Amino acid sequence: MPVKVVIQPEGQELDPSKMTEAFVDIGYLVNSGEFNGVRSDEAIGKIIDYIEQKGYGERKVNFRLRDWLISRQRYWGAPIPIIYCDDCGAVPVPEEDLPVILPTDIKFSGVGESPLATSETFISAPCPKCGKTGKRELDTMDTFVCSSWYYLRYCDPCNDKAPFDKENIRYWLPVDQYIGGVEHAILHLLYSRFFMKVLYDLGYVDYDEPFTNLLTQGMVLKDGAKMSKSLGNVVSLKR
Repeated sequence: MPVKVVIQPEGQELDPSKMTEAFVDIGYLVNSGEFNGVRSDEAIGKIIDYIEQKGYGERKVNFRLRDWLISRQRYWGAPIPIIYCDDCGAVPVPEEDLPVILPTDIKFSGVGESPLATSETFISAPCPKCGKTGKRELDTMDTFVCSSWYYLRYCDPCNDKAPFDKENIRYWLPVDQYIGGVEHAILHLLYSRFFMKVLYDLGYVDYDEPFTNLLTQGMVLKDGAKMSKSLGNVVSLKR
């Protein structure tokens, strides 16, 4: 199939017969009608404006949520409210029995399966369907699940009837100023926005954005890499 060049470097005409790959850097539009000579990065907005004016389409922003790592064999994550029954299979914990509370009679060994497996009071639970003894799910959810809505709970921390009272939330939220690192901006903030939009659709809150303004902090680097405990390149300050 013939190749039509639509972006080329400034002052350089590209010959399609000699090209081995597409030109993907910022250049200037050619063979593009009224947009000839426009910088390619500026042309995107101009072309979208043209499409909207003509009624051919409209702007749209797409977000990609990364999958949560649910199978976390640890103690401090949010419990998954499922009971496994030999007869009924995987059965959700009834709403009136939520939230599932983490047990305190556990043993931390640092090896093997989840610490929750050491708690007999937690493992065994009656099946909500048939009443026979079943087993609770021992994996816990990623802590992003909790941090995606914890600001709501902060506004009503002593409520033992519901996650939060709508009137309290209406008074205190949305958050006026959020300060966080760039990693929060691409993970936690996207998850929390997703949570808030779901809660808005369900009628639990009156707004679909959790934070009014964001200030992103810089990242501390050492030897060309992000300073991190997991990388072992942190600097301890001694007094």
